[in-house]
Amino acid sequence: MDEVLRQLTYGLHVIGALDGKRPTGCIVNTVIQVTSSPQQVVLSINHKNFTSDCIKKLGLFSVSILSEGAIGDLIRRFGFSSGKDVNKFDGITFANTASGLPVLETGVCGWLECRVKSTTDLGSHALLVAEITGAKKLNSVNPMTYTYYHRVIKGGAPPNAPTFVEKPVISNKSGKHHICPLCGYEYDGSHGDFESLPENWSCPICGAAKATFEIE
Repeated sequence: MDEVLRQLTYGLHVIGALDGKRPTGCIVNTVIQVTSSPQQVVLSINHKNFTSDCIKKLGLFSVSILSEGAIGDLIRRFGFSSGKDVNKFDGITFANTASGLPVLETGVCGWLECRVKSTTDLGSHALLVAEITGAKKLNSVNPMTYTYYHRVIKGGAPPNAPTFVEKPVISNKSGKHHICPLCGYEYDGSHGDFESLPENWSCPICGAAKATFEIE
């Protein structure tokens, strides 16, 4: 079943929200337009995400649509850390929508500002139907699909993602598979043998230390 589910098409988006006046956010792969009049989207977000709690309080969120040019630091910062512990927008170039929601200005195709109209509890996730209250196109570049993220960037899914079971499988010159236990990234040998990498080398997706990698 997993192999079939992986054929479904997803994008990658940074969902922005506010913790009081402080911006926060997380990465999701499920934002879909569902109606044209009014223009509405649905968002699927894990209840465990700190961003989910912030959205529930204000009923507002933004969607920054990641492009293929998004750097690994954005994915690592918004996908593999918690807004409870860090200010994810610290040092990041971002703007505010009319409602004060944070939106990225680099590594994105554009953004949406949304107001929640209804919420459905789906168990691990909540499904939010939201009306689009603002939008801006930033660059004429390709949006990052989940397939591109896995096959080109070689990234994996964080624990709160519905596709967490996925692990990219790619060839390795040494015959060994060195896999990050946190995000599923597999080292591809592009910088030489894994054993010869500096001890301070870390996973390019989530930042996990070299010493934590598992051999399969």
